[in-house]
Amino acid sequence: MDNLTTLRATENARNDVLDAVYRTAVDPAYWSDLLADLVRISASRSARMLLMDGAAETVRHSAKHQIDDKSHADYTNYFVNLCPWRTELPSKPTGRLYSTYLDFSCDQKAFYGTEFFNDWAGPIDIHHGVCGTVYQSDQMTMQLLVQRTRGQGPYGRRETAWFNDLIPHIRRSLFLSREVALQRAEEEAAAMAASRSPLPFMLLGRDGRICRMSQELEPLTGPEGVFGCREGRLFLRKGVHPGKLRRELDQMLAVNDDSRSADGGGVFRVPREGGRAPLQLLLLPLMVTWAGMLFEEERAYVAIFVHDPERMPALNEPLLVKLYGLTEAEARVAAGVTLGNSPEELAATMNVSVHTVRSQLKSVFRKTGTSRQNALARLLLTGPAVQYGTPFADQA
Repeated sequence: MDNLTTLRATENARNDVLDAVYRTAVDPAYWSDLLADLVRISASRSARMLLMDGAAETVRHSAKHQIDDKSHADYTNYFVNLCPWRTELPSKPTGRLYSTYLDFSCDQKAFYGTEFFNDWAGPIDIHHGVCGTVYQSDQMTMQLLVQRTRGQGPYGRRETAWFNDLIPHIRRSLFLSREVALQRAEEEAAAMAASRSPLPFMLLGRDGRICRMSQELEPLTGPEGVFGCREGRLFLRKGVHPGKLRRELDQMLAVNDDSRSADGGGVFRVPREGGRAPLQLLLLPLMVTWAGMLFEEERAYVAIFVHDPERMPALNEPLLVKLYGLTEAEARVAAGVTLGNSPEELAATMNVSVHTVRSQLKSVFRKTGTSRQNALARLLLTGPAVQYGTPFADQA
């Protein structure tokens, strides 16, 4: 039954397949290339990878090779749970593939009498296969299936063993793929948070796990700081009941769809001793996009922006010159007006006339596309040139 000459199991062929396996860890789009290699080397008809829910009942994502779109859609939407080979997989150990000719109770004659064969597999000449559950958790099941036509014949013991030699590598690639996906998700969420506000922030993932933190906030998490970290999770040491913050975070992180509001979130004030102004915390829910990703369990994040009223804003004047094409004098006027100085005050400090300052301010309006001082301030204080002073370090 085995035909290892058609399997082309040379060392070079095996290395090519392993290269394809580990490319899937970097980009799930490479699954199609891996399936093509498996079909070509094993002299098979087609192959598919199914990423399903934990119960292995619903297909969430899939990759295929040499199956037309309609047949594949019919399979994933309906026939997947009618396949007599797949329905036996829950009773078989995971982490390996099985020959449909040798390892299933449904023999070939019985298979030919099923709805699955007569309405789906038979018309596209699928008669034999190797299939199995490569990986399974409470959230996800990954199954691999490779099929042959009647003329290509069934898979024997040594051919099935050749496939199973690859399964540990595929499982390892899945683990690496998850790590890469989570890293990309954290980077995307951090970029989203940074684009929303120039304030320093903490990024929290599932279960309140701290993923990223602005350097300015690190002193706040020290032994005497207002923030604490227990087993990687954030809590407040004072000022806000921990249960209230926890409930707010849990509610935001539990949402696993795209319905979250860009402006929705909670606001908390954390009192400080010595008559100091309280810290203001803004909680903003974030949902990362997962185009092409295999894993969905960590899509929701929460950014906690921290505003300290005692940290006075400043503007990087050389950067204003580069961003808006201002002269150095215009950048000084733009920064001064934004921070609340009047043209008269600026004229006195710059040792020029008020007329000169007003003329420079008109030029600033023109170059920045604004027409009023409040619009200019809004533009500059939400842009990349804004900087803040350095309180936060004495939050004991």
